[in-house]
Amino acid sequence: MESTPTTRNMTCCVCGAGAGRWQQHWNRDDGYGICRACADWISEPGREGRDPLHMARLYGLPGIHYEPRWYRHFGRDFAIVAEYAEGEQGTRDANAFMDAHPSTGLLAATEGRIIIASLADAGNRSTA
Repeated sequence: MESTPTTRNMTCCVCGAGAGRWQQHWNRDDGYGICRACADWISEPGREGRDPLHMARLYGLPGIHYEPRWYRHFGRDFAIVAEYAEGEQGTRDANAFMDAHPSTGLLAATEGRIIIASLADAGNRSTA
């Protein structure tokens, strides 16, 4: 049987609220992660941590170390690990992210977005 990394209840290192049950990221003190609301706040345009590669270095990967946003694709819901704007720069940035995180890959390039997911994510069957 495959061993799976231990998950634990996390406290948000930004606001102090509950951050859910996730794996510990190496760059956070034990028991601390980031909640989805603070991850969204930090990722707002114009903030230093906006780049998904920078977020991954500081807080880990969505769906592994903290609550992800979701993307529905072919009737299944996938955790968005990183997202970039379509275009030359977005393509370069998405490729750099996937090079830095070989366990991720392109899920979709649609509606002006490049969406990256974990290669291990088979998608949760949609209930809607």
